[in-house]
Amino acid sequence: MSLSLNKRNYITIFFLVLLLVILGFGAQYLIKTNNQTQSQAGEALIAPSKAAYTDLNGNNKVFNDYIGEIIVANSWASWSPSSANELKKLSDINNNLQGVKLSILAINRAEDPAIAQRYLGSLGDLNGVELILDPEDNYYRSIGGYAMPETVVYSKDGSIYYHVRGEIDPEILTQKINELSRIE
Repeated sequence: MSLSLNKRNYITIFFLVLLLVILGFGAQYLIKTNNQTQSQAGEALIAPSKAAYTDLNGNNKVFNDYIGEIIVANSWASWSPSSANELKKLSDINNNLQGVKLSILAINRAEDPAIAQRYLGSLGDLNGVELILDPEDNYYRSIGGYAMPETVVYSKDGSIYYHVRGEIDPEILTQKINELSRIE
């Protein structure tokens, strides 16, 4: 049986090759973008020279101080309907975890400190959640934020382990923290 190629077959082969090339470039772009987002987020967390973070009392916060611990960083704002519930969930997670060296950082999205404090005062005790102000919203931008709230779990070396866009599921987040504590 002889195989002869006509013009239609050449066109079909051309488009299949073209499709494979486009898919290859698309996959390469997605991998590169994902790696850049992860490295920017880790860099924002551990490189204080790029952003000025403070606690509610105006004390400078240097995220390098948290390296060596599992870090849960949550972006929140008083205007986000989900943030109050999210901050309470994080406090509950901290209260329920035993034997895990963990820092939970709630990073406010560029709000005036007085607004942030007034909002937090309405929430009651947020045991174990360290409240951080980010006046220029550097952290949220660095994680490629587009949902509120957003939560990122970092390993002890500062690399991203888990990223949640939108509200957390406390059971899943607790599971991820426990997994990470067993790995490290």
